[in-house]
Amino acid sequence: MLPSFTQRRLKEYWEHSRVGEHVGIVFADMSRATDAQDDFIGRTRSALDLIAQVDPRRFQRVQAHIKYIVHRELPSAYAMYPGKQFQACFVDFTRLHFERHPETMLWGYAAILVHEATHGAIERFGISSRRSNREQIEGLCDAEATRFLRRKNDRAAELWDEVMNRPGRRAALRARWRLLGLFTVWRRRHTAGQSTNLQGGANGRQSFSSKTNRASAAAASRRSP
Repeated sequence: MLPSFTQRRLKEYWEHSRVGEHVGIVFADMSRATDAQDDFIGRTRSALDLIAQVDPRRFQRVQAHIKYIVHRELPSAYAMYPGKQFQACFVDFTRLHFERHPETMLWGYAAILVHEATHGAIERFGISSRRSNREQIEGLCDAEATRFLRRKNDRAAELWDEVMNRPGRRAALRARWRLLGLFTVWRRRHTAGQSTNLQGGANGRQSFSSKTNRASAAAASRRSP
């Protein structure tokens, strides 16, 4: 756990990067993809409203465990939950391809938030993620995202389950992070900023099926190890 001073400074930094707020959750933008900021705000609002509309119980969990949604580049994931002390969800928003499948992608984004909030609920019970239990915790969070997606249809839930539980997926991502480390983060920030500057806003995003090849209905998961 980080010292309280460091935690406080990080939250101050997110407040400084605040670009909006909705249902008591602060939106902060620390991404280089500045052209995507309006879309990040609008799509995040819509995803939260969708959860509230179709699944009030899981929406309460999102509100309880996510106080900040921070747009920033991540090395090999769509989102991650950094810990209950922060109550934040980091989202690499420019990985999400809304232009091709806007409704499906909105459900996927909402499922991401459900998944990350479940990490917070698990940590609240004093269960922290370790190498010995990481796969089990990820499985529980994926199961909650799948249950949420069943409110759309069974196929969306099945796609999420197929992609998230593909054999060897998380191990491969962990190995990549250990090998490339901070260079991967730097490259992701560089390409995110470059793509939006060249093509403009939403059209500069990568296809949702690229990178870790998570199917369009599935969206993505946490830090993904």
